[in-house]
Order: sequence, then C-alpha cells, then structure tokens
Amino acid sequence: MDRWLVVLLLGQFAFIGFIIWVAARARQASLRQRSEERNRLLERFSSGEELTAFLNSEAGARLLKTRKGSDHPTRKIAGAVFAGVITLFIGLGFLVVVFQGWDPSGGRLIVPGTICVMVGIGILIAAGISSWLFSRAGLMSDPEQ
Repeated sequence: MDRWLVVLLLGQFAFIGFIIWVAARARQASLRQRSEERNRLLERFSSGEELTAFLNSEAGARLLKTRKGSDHPTRKIAGAVFAGVITLFIGLGFLVVVFQGWDPSGGRLIVPGTICVMVGIGILIAAGISSWLFSRAGLMSDPEQ
C-alpha cells in the first residue's frame, strides 16, 4: 500500500476526530454556561418559599424548561437530509473523479465513492420514512406549541 494513502487516511480520521471533539466541547461549554446562569439566579432567593413561588410562576417554568425546539422532529429530519445530501455529493465527487480519468490512485476511489453514495441515499430514504411516520403520528406540528 502506498505510504501517502496511509497518511491521507490517518489524516482524515484525525480530522473527523477533531471535528467531533470541537462539537462536544462547544456543547459542554454551552451546558456549563446555562447551568451557571441558573445557579446564579437561584442563589438570589433567601428562602424556600420565595424559590417555590418563583418556580411555580411562568418565569420559573421558562427558566427550568429545556429547549423543545431542538428536539422537534422537523429539525431532526432537516439534519438528516443535510447529512444525506452532503454524503451523497461526496460520493458523487469520488465517482466523477474516477470516471473522468482524474483518479491518481488508478481507480481505487470507486469503492469509497460507491459507499458514500449508498450511505447518502440510505440517509435520505431514512429521513423520508421518518418524515412520513412523524406526520402520520401527528408529531409534525408547530415546534412552539
């Protein structure tokens, strides 16, 4: 196996790992900031009765409520469609390189190209089925409700 191909594959795995690490750190920082804000607000109450009255109010319910919009099915389906289209076009890019004769590896890019196209199509089909199932179950209503 060519040494540069190994370096390229290791570099891709390292890059994907780095992206996952950055996304996890950003999510962790966001959750930590939200927790600190809530703690600072809750420390301002001097008695349990004040805290209970606040938590029973509409403002208290909004403070402790998680964001419902991020878990809404339309957002999940949109994310799946986005991932499917990106994966599909990466695979199509590999296949164009192979079939135009620009492949420096001598046709070896047909395997990852085919895999990416199939995975992209699979993700898009899964998103379509999920959309159909969510709409049949009545879960595709307004996320603010």
